[in-house]
Amino acid sequence: MKKTIKIWVGVNGNGFVCIHAEEPHRDDKNRKWISTSPFCNSLLQEQLEYVVKKANLAWDDDIEYFEIPIEA
Repeated sequence: MKKTIKIWVGVNGNGFVCIHAEEPHRDDKNRKWISTSPFCNSLLQEQLEYVVKKANLAWDDDIEYFEIPIEA
């Protein structure tokens, strides 16, 4: 059975790649993406850090939305 994970990915001002399960908002004062549903998955984090680096995404860029199919 396939399942789809819907996530938003952004880069905080300190360069940390953040993942959220709901669309976050930009906190310009603290230079962070904020939501009530941060998403934590170490394998996905590593892969998304690679994608973000290759895409040259940074704090000044908008948040990116991904739908990732997985086997459940």
